Amino acid sequence: MLLLKKLNKSYQLPDGTTLPVLKDMDATFQQGELVAILGKSGCGKSTLLNVLGGLDNEYDGEVIFDNQTLKSRNLDTYRLEDVGFIFQSFQLIPHLSLLDNVLLAFNKQKMSQNEKISRAKALLHDVGLGDYINKKVTMLSGGQKQRVAIARALANNPKIILADEPTGALDSKTADRVFELLEAIASSGKLVLIVTHNKELAKRCDRIVELNYGVIQEDLHIHERTVQQSIEASIQFKQRISYGQSVILGLKNIRYRLGRTIFLSIAAAIAIASVVLTLSLGGAVQSNIRDSFINGADLLAFDISSTNDGFDISDREELAKKYNIRTGFKLAIADPNVIIDGKAEALPIAENQNTLNFASFFGGDTKTISPFLKIPASYVFVSGSVPQWDDEKSIAISEKIASDFGLAIGDQVTLSGLYINPIASLKGDVVNYDGLTITGIYTDENGTQPIIFSDRLSESLAQESLGGTNLTFASMSGVAKDEAQIQTIIDEYGANEEYRVITSATTLQTVDTIFATIRIVLTAIASISLLVAGAMIGIVMFVNVVERKKEIGLLKAIGYTKTEIRRIFFTEASVTGLVGGLAGVSVSGGIALLANNISQQLYELNIIDITTVTIVVALMIAVVIGGIGGLFPAIQASKVDPIDSLRN
Repeated sequence: MLLLKKLNKSYQLPDGTTLPVLKDMDATFQQGELVAILGKSGCGKSTLLNVLGGLDNEYDGEVIFDNQTLKSRNLDTYRLEDVGFIFQSFQLIPHLSLLDNVLLAFNKQKMSQNEKISRAKALLHDVGLGDYINKKVTMLSGGQKQRVAIARALANNPKIILADEPTGALDSKTADRVFELLEAIASSGKLVLIVTHNKELAKRCDRIVELNYGVIQEDLHIHERTVQQSIEASIQFKQRISYGQSVILGLKNIRYRLGRTIFLSIAAAIAIASVVLTLSLGGAVQSNIRDSFINGADLLAFDISSTNDGFDISDREELAKKYNIRTGFKLAIADPNVIIDGKAEALPIAENQNTLNFASFFGGDTKTISPFLKIPASYVFVSGSVPQWDDEKSIAISEKIASDFGLAIGDQVTLSGLYINPIASLKGDVVNYDGLTITGIYTDENGTQPIIFSDRLSESLAQESLGGTNLTFASMSGVAKDEAQIQTIIDEYGANEEYRVITSATTLQTVDTIFATIRIVLTAIASISLLVAGAMIGIVMFVNVVERKKEIGLLKAIGYTKTEIRRIFFTEASVTGLVGGLAGVSVSGGIALLANNISQQLYELNIIDITTVTIVVALMIAVVIGGIGGLFPAIQASKVDPIDSLRN
């Protein structure tokens, strides 16, 4: 069953010399044998056990199991399927229950979780611990701990049990009970190899192999054991544990180190909260600005400003004729009055004179106020229509003004007021402009009462206010037919350093650029916190690796591969990041709720807009920074030498 041929094992000492430990060892071990391996400390007993158990592959000679050399086999699979280890120091994970310690060896078996739990309970019952399955390891005596280790060693129904001083830490009575269990295991047909210093215990075995400085000094067969062949269903194994099992193991470790996890989660939560707030801050404000701008702007509108002589009426007319578009100047009317029956009546529009609330309005089908702003959606025409944009003799008034002064569609009125040109800062005297016909009456939900008239009427009022002199304006504006025409105008006028072309689209881009710049700055700050959180997770995970070397050695001894060790630690770090991410999202949600409540009271809008996409992105970032932070420690964990970790 297990054959040793010319087995040699040496260690390289720091001074370069070689220390032989196993020398030309030949031996054959059969199924159902209970073999004691005796010898003084340092004679090679534990080294032999490590070689036979597949923990050490650096040797000369051959170890043959079931007609196949160990060097030709996958040793992870060999340790999983064919070998069970029982250690003197038990090597149990203290924060896990008895059941969970045994279940560690079941994770790669192809069976349901309920079946695994049932079998683990049965093994604990067989070793006399059926009433303790949910207790923590720290609550057990030494003998009970060793029996848990025996149950774990039997989990995968191995053919070989390797026991390293299994009774060395036990009193004689407890040692006797443990030895009886080992005898029963051998009687079931398994090869049991026991490394021990106890000669009295060795005499109860079927065979004694005594080592002396790496050489088999004596191989004594005491008696033959009667093997009771048991029929057990063969176990099928998975190539690797699932991600779900990695998460479960990670969560159990996180729960054990809860204080440390909370500390890491706080760091991750601060980082993720800063990310969420960075992505969400100002989003609602920007959205409101964009919506207001788009709803109130004609995206085909443009404005050409002059840095030198400015523009006059002929320049506007030339622009209109050249592109066959409507054009105008930015004008406004302040303190308007209506003269009715020869008597001037002040309109209660606003207390502040010279205000842009009285800006001239473009008429026409597009319902734009100047070339840049559309008539607000709150303006609903109850009768008549909006004055045409080039109609100098038509106006529209509010339903309230019509009611207050008894006006109706078709009535003629005189407009009286002080003209202001906000672009050129031109100011004129009070003028009366008569012969105006009311063509529309509207209602306004917001309660403002401006008079709506065309840009042409604004020009006429401007000329009237200055005694009919020609006007020069700092800018002229218009509405193009399509985007291509706007681009043509930009190319033509933008090439001249005297002019500057502004469109609704460029204005919107400027708004977006401002917010994007703010976000970049905030993102840079948030990125620093992410780096700090990732570094903290990495440092703590590295400490975990150092603290859990025995646990890692145990996992390797029961068949876990390097890949699975990496996955367990990597998953644990990622879950820690996720927990921090969830906390960060919750914190940012609370901040957003408070901030939006204040901003709603002050400005009637939300300043923080946390979307589902933002939450998903933030949680993904949390998992990533946790994973990145745990990547190097996970790699280091996979490189842990199981022999050194289990020995120390």
